[in-house]
Amino acid sequence: MSQRLKQDIEVRCASCRRTFTTKQAGRIRCRWCHSEVELEVPAELLAEPGDPPGDADRQPTPEAVADATGPAPETAGGEEREALPDPVVTFPRSGSGPVPWESGTAGRVRKFFETVHQVMLRPADFFSRLGEDGPLLRAVIFGWLLAATAAALFAASALWELGRNPQAWLDTVGLQPGQEPQQLLDRAAVVLRLMLWTSPLLGLLNVLLTALAYHLGIWLLAPGPRSFRQTLRVTAYGCAPLVLVVVPVFGQLLGSFWSLWVQIVGLAVVHRLALARAAVAVLIPSTLALLLLGMLV
Repeated sequence: MSQRLKQDIEVRCASCRRTFTTKQAGRIRCRWCHSEVELEVPAELLAEPGDPPGDADRQPTPEAVADATGPAPETAGGEEREALPDPVVTFPRSGSGPVPWESGTAGRVRKFFETVHQVMLRPADFFSRLGEDGPLLRAVIFGWLLAATAAALFAASALWELGRNPQAWLDTVGLQPGQEPQQLLDRAAVVLRLMLWTSPLLGLLNVLLTALAYHLGIWLLAPGPRSFRQTLRVTAYGCAPLVLVVVPVFGQLLGSFWSLWVQIVGLAVVHRLALARAAVAVLIPSTLALLLLGMLV
């Protein structure tokens, strides 16, 4: 529940460390990374129910900066006034706690789906808790399970459609001059069977190569000391929406786009980037990969 303040204050998000201005206390969202933060302020800063917006008599002049680690800056100006106490940002309250998939070994299936739920519905809260030294192997295994399952289900469903209605598949792909329909169908069946049997390897390559492409995009747009370990963990956990591939017809497409979105949010959070910059860093290599795949096919 949010409460109105007597003045605008500058809040520093404890997740992305960027600042933004707000006139609300309580549960708010960062304007940069969309993380949910809990802004706790002293009672002196809260507006009373009868206070009209912009009441000059009730607006204190010092600018309070909410920071979990440092004091608010002093107010510039020659007039000495009593400084108000600093607001404090604590992050996150609703999503606090360890990553379920990384906590212990018991109840692994339950913790797997708890992690999927958190990534899909509260990505900013989830990725803010990863930390820089979390277990890398567990994250990669999580992403590998989902990516491999998605590849296997895609190949199996495509094989089923190919056998059920080959003409519809031919109409979708289109025949090149000189190609024999049966030859093209046989070739597609071989490729799909190979994809089905090698789906565990394809899932692992998907996670690793995608993380490498994302990190290259981040490095080009935001040069500096960026941890590939963090990019890889975000990419792996960002595969969580691929669980939707079990949904017929639109599950594959919906899961892919949802996964792309949570990976953008995760990269913005762990690398402390603006959401738009993280999106460009992800979409550039993704678009180039799709174009290259289209040329090869």
